[in-house]
Amino acid sequence: MKRLFAIVTVLALVLGACPLAPAEDDPFQGVLRMYAAGLSGDEAMLESEDFNISAYLCCRSAGVDPLDGVGFAYLEYEGGAALVIGETDALEKDGFLFDVWTESGGKAVLAVRGWERNRVYLTRDGEDLGYCAEGADSAFESVFTRGAALKPDGAWRETATLLCVTDDNGNASWTLDGAPCAEDDADQLIAKWRENLFFPLLDPIRLWKEYQDALGFTDGLTPKADEKSFTVSFRVSEGAPAFDLIVTDLGERSGDDASWDHLLNVAVSDREGKLLQEFQYGGGEVLPSDIALPLARFEDMNFDGYLDLVLETAMGAYNEFTVFCLWNQEEYRFDPITTHRAFNLDTERFDEETVPLELINAYRQKGRFYSYEKDGYACFTVREFGWEGRTPVLKSIFDIYDAGDGLIGDRLFVFGEQAQKIWDHSYPEDWYYGDNDAFFARLEASDAYLSGAGIEKRIGENGASLMETDAEGARVLAALGAGETVLVLAEGCSDGWDLALLARDGLPGEIGYLQRQFLTAAE
Repeated sequence: MKRLFAIVTVLALVLGACPLAPAEDDPFQGVLRMYAAGLSGDEAMLESEDFNISAYLCCRSAGVDPLDGVGFAYLEYEGGAALVIGETDALEKDGFLFDVWTESGGKAVLAVRGWERNRVYLTRDGEDLGYCAEGADSAFESVFTRGAALKPDGAWRETATLLCVTDDNGNASWTLDGAPCAEDDADQLIAKWRENLFFPLLDPIRLWKEYQDALGFTDGLTPKADEKSFTVSFRVSEGAPAFDLIVTDLGERSGDDASWDHLLNVAVSDREGKLLQEFQYGGGEVLPSDIALPLARFEDMNFDGYLDLVLETAMGAYNEFTVFCLWNQEEYRFDPITTHRAFNLDTERFDEETVPLELINAYRQKGRFYSYEKDGYACFTVREFGWEGRTPVLKSIFDIYDAGDGLIGDRLFVFGEQAQKIWDHSYPEDWYYGDNDAFFARLEASDAYLSGAGIEKRIGENGASLMETDAEGARVLAALGAGETVLVLAEGCSDGWDLALLARDGLPGEIGYLQRQFLTAAE
């Protein structure tokens, strides 16, 4: 099975996902603490039957830090809420889930568990949350299970299990819940069970742990909110003095010149009540009635060892918008909200105006931070930023967009001294998101180009055609002569086809498909 995750959170279809930091009385907090401890290598937790050891072992076998390779999301469904634990893209597998937990009687209840040989995936049907699992009891027995809808007590409204047993002669026999089942009927059932698969936005467990660690610098105090203010105590590093931070809603804004809905005030004081710093910013959210949507949290955005201040500005159906202020250890205060000149995808130029750097579904990874904007079910934009000192620098943009007339486009930009468009091409939507996994190959290609994992190959002595899609009758994008080189970015996209980038001097890059038989290793 091809991997379903290529860039962290990129494949998410976020349906009712709840935020990173749930309320302290949430029963799922105990599950998250268990996972944070187990994934950190706590021996007692690794031996606990409640902890899914497969989550830890899958990461270790892949050489990935478990805190980055395993993620979580809160999901709402008809009658309750669930906590899902699954793979992030750091594991570079196929996005299956390790656990689904629900709540019953104020306690977390395990609803379904997955592992390498029993891969669990979520399904959505309206407000109903279900699952399907694909696994094997042995080399000769394949198991397919469906849970039709999750109930608040962690049970399933309907379950069914298909079992395929292969004998020594290679003959397969199917049963449905123990009764004989024709192979064609079994195939149709499996296809039906897969129809409503979706992949929730998963935050790495590391982010939850870092958030809790930051709140752990509070001498036992926890965040609290009312209709007018949000308060949290924090330390910028372990052992540093404790500060109190209060975000106050100063009211709604009005008028044609208002670019945001609310004016919010941030005040930082020491434990004796002395005001150390105060500033204001614009936001689109009224204050929450609890801490499920924290207006302020702390993350080390520039990886200097000190926690920085992250402020929420808006929350939509798919996207959370935030700005941030870096902690300045020399001045012992937060810098002003970080600003930048945004790159405009419509004009393909940087705007002249300097504005707050507003991130969307922000996450951090290996010295970089990212903004991931979801636009409906089919389109999204990922912006990658690095650092030059304390200045954020745009490194790349991968954009999947609505090209109109039933077309989906994708384009990749990289940024150095100037913006460089690596490719830009559009395709019929039913092909792009069809059964050939084209979407996943495009993600893999962008990831390979940005990470330098592309493989240079030469065209064989008979030449070759760079095709628009992976089909014999597809439109020819370029005729390639013997000895020309291409950069292969995704291998095995379909039977015998590789996805490659052609870059000729003086011409824009073109991405297309080549039959592997015409490619040889570059010298």
